[in-house]
Amino acid sequence: MRRPDLLVASRTAFAFAALALVACGTDSGSAPDAGVDATTDTAPDARTFENCFNDIDDNGDLLVDCADPQCRVLQSCRTYQCPDGDLGGRVGSAIFDGSTRDTNNDLAGTCGGAGGVELAFTWTAPETRDYLVDTRGDSYDTVVYVREGGCDGPELACNDDATEAPGPALQSEVRIEATAGATYLIVIDGYDVVLGDDGGDFVLNITPAQTEDETGFCGDGRDNDADGAVDCQDADCGDDPACAPLDGVLAISSGGAHTCALRAASELVCWGSGSRGQLGDGQSANRARPVSVDIAAVAVGAGPSATCAVSDDGGVWCWGAGDYSVISQDWTDVREPLAMDVEGTAAKVAIGYSHACALRDDGRVECWGQSDSGQLGDGVSGGGRRGPVFAALDGATDVCVAASFSCALDDEGAVFCWGYNGAGQLGNSSFDNATTPRRVEIDPAVRIACAQGNACAILESGALMCWGQNWSGQVGDGGSSSRALPTQVSLGGSKAVDVAVGANHACAATQGGEVWCWGGGWSGQLGRPDAGSNLRPARVDGVDGAVAVSAGSEHSCAVTSAGEVLCWGSNSTAQLGDQTRVGRATPGRVLAPRQD
Repeated sequence: MRRPDLLVASRTAFAFAALALVACGTDSGSAPDAGVDATTDTAPDARTFENCFNDIDDNGDLLVDCADPQCRVLQSCRTYQCPDGDLGGRVGSAIFDGSTRDTNNDLAGTCGGAGGVELAFTWTAPETRDYLVDTRGDSYDTVVYVREGGCDGPELACNDDATEAPGPALQSEVRIEATAGATYLIVIDGYDVVLGDDGGDFVLNITPAQTEDETGFCGDGRDNDADGAVDCQDADCGDDPACAPLDGVLAISSGGAHTCALRAASELVCWGSGSRGQLGDGQSANRARPVSVDIAAVAVGAGPSATCAVSDDGGVWCWGAGDYSVISQDWTDVREPLAMDVEGTAAKVAIGYSHACALRDDGRVECWGQSDSGQLGDGVSGGGRRGPVFAALDGATDVCVAASFSCALDDEGAVFCWGYNGAGQLGNSSFDNATTPRRVEIDPAVRIACAQGNACAILESGALMCWGQNWSGQVGDGGSSSRALPTQVSLGGSKAVDVAVGANHACAATQGGEVWCWGGGWSGQLGRPDAGSNLRPARVDGVDGAVAVSAGSEHSCAVTSAGEVLCWGSNSTAQLGDQTRVGRATPGRVLAPRQD
């Protein structure tokens, strides 16, 4: 039985508070516009704020009054709310993209959801047929159920963890027999309270149970026409805007299970794992295709669970995991770009597990974060620095950051590393840690890369040298023991133009546009279906014209001369950017950001 609304007097009292809160707030948690409530004739975005007490969708985000993120902070909005919005007769992939955070816990399905907060939408079937209602692609553990008629109607279907959904068992799917013009209540509910967080981000799809072709449903992660090809792998989707490739890419950087790409006009996009906010889109959900980051960037560096970028005015901004106070002073995760206290004008930035470094345009390197192994390079070991300190190095032209060590390249081609050295990652023939930069015993170089426990450098001659941890063959010299001195890596006689180091593997692009990978390959990150681990580089088939590469924990990517991006390897958190969660050992194109 629906509980009565609060007394009019109470609503009036809270209205003034609502106006004050809304006037000062931002709508960072609201979903993108997907339509306008039937009770308003104002176009989306024409109004900035939601009036929390008029039963109208004022800002056009499909969420009315207390269901809107702008209103959820009000105590008066903790009362019963159903429905939260109206989907009209919308059908297709991702018809709603939003979050249940801070919503009410008023409903529950027979298959679960009693302990989680939910959003409930009315939906009107456009035609008589079977429909599939699902949350495919989510990282938030949802329950989906449908009621006939509305909030008090009988339950037609309920599901938690659809067995046919790709990826981990978090996504739900129900099938309903719908009648044209009939109204249904669709509920997206949190399964239960997990680590104190019973709300999260989700994507709602409503699609016909079977179609004659895939056209129009090229982004829902299913084989709608039952021909064995899903979404953009289906020929029906060749001209669909949902399958347009990401293009215009100038630079790329992969973190643990996410990747960010810098496009023309300083546009930055990211995709893959977003559980710690490392995609910078204000959410904490995985994204199966790129999303835009609200910053005009000229450089980007992705770390294991966080990302940093240099803005077009030389400032440094970071977002993602708040561990070790690298980003936030109180260890909290940050889901949108946050300005770092870096002096001067930055040219490049890199971030690792517990520290970060920025390269200034005057050749100085500033580092901050944990310093238990001397990885900040200021001569001190132990504790951490909340503010940047200068590494004892001048004239730097490049910098990279790994687990507990850092490396830099200077204007004479000399390579320096400092920090933890238990596997020889400082490249100076010892295994002793260093709190200040130590020169690597190597000829002049033009490019460096490091991650986890090893590093690589491209020499002026085009030769590739690697050193450090080597248990899965990530040094690439045919052995599996650590290397405290740089060792040459053969790329079939080709010269290297770019190199990337992942958690347990590495990849390089050659002068002829080829890509070679080596090291651990159990998730397909070496681009070879038959590879477990390769102790020496092997060419990746299906990549031509490569000009840059990146490597994450278990995936790899390459930028082509046409500005497109190809990725391969694990796809458990959608890090391949192809709108699926299906991993592959062969390169495939990353899709363009969704055009709503």
